[in-house]
Amino acid sequence: MENEKHISFIASLTEIIQSLPLVTLTFDFDQKLNRLNKLIWKSVRVSAMDQKQRRQRLQQQQQQPQQLQKQLQHQVLHPRLQLVQQQQQLRQQLQQQVLHPRRRLVQQQQQQHQSAHQEYIHKVLLAVFNQQVYVQLGHLFGTYNTNGINATNSVVVNAIATALRTSSAYSGTSNGVTWYVGTCGSGMELASTAVCACATGYSIRPCIGGLNWGGVDSTSCSAPSQVMTLSFQ
Repeated sequence: MENEKHISFIASLTEIIQSLPLVTLTFDFDQKLNRLNKLIWKSVRVSAMDQKQRRQRLQQQQQQPQQLQKQLQHQVLHPRLQLVQQQQQLRQQLQQQVLHPRRRLVQQQQQQHQSAHQEYIHKVLLAVFNQQVYVQLGHLFGTYNTNGINATNSVVVNAIATALRTSSAYSGTSNGVTWYVGTCGSGMELASTAVCACATGYSIRPCIGGLNWGGVDSTSCSAPSQVMTLSFQ
C-alpha cells in the first residue's frame, strides 16, 4: 500500500511539473538576456566615446603650443613686415620725386631736338622749291615701300611745289592719286589722303613736332621709325 501511495504521489508530482508555464519562464529569460546585452553594448559604446574624447583632448593639447607659437610669430613678424613695406614705399616715392623730373627734362630735350631737326628739314625742303618749273614729282618712297608713288602731271606737280613753298592749301589728281597740301600742326603736309588725317597711306609732315610725322605706306600717327624720300624733277 505504501508503495502504491508513493508511486501515486510521484505521478501527481510529475503532472504538476509538466503543467508548469515553461514558455513564460523561457520568455522571462530572453528578456533578461536582451537587457543584459543592451547594458553591455551601452557600456562598450560609452567606453568608445570616452576613448574618442580623450584622443580629441590629447590632439587639442598637442595643437595648443603650435597655435600659440604661430600667434607669437605673427605678433612679432607682422610689424616688421609692415615696416619693410613702408620703407619700400618711401624709397619708391623718393625715387619718383628725384628721377621723374630728370625723365621729364630728358623727354623735353628729346622733343625739342626732334622738333628743331624737323624744322630744319622743313626749311631745307622749302629752300629747294624755288620758282623753277618741275616736270614731275619724281618719287615719294620710304622704308615700308621702296617703290612708292609719283605724279607726272606737270601742272599738278608745280601746283604742289608752289603750295608747299607758300604754305597754302591745294589738292590735285595725277596718276590716279589725289594729292593734298595743307597745314598740319606747325608746318605743311603733303598727303595722298586728307590733310592731318591719321590714316594709312602716303603723307609727310616734316615740321609736326612729334611722332605724327607721317609715313609711306604706313600709319601716319604715332608712326614707326622710317626714312621717307620726296623728290621733284
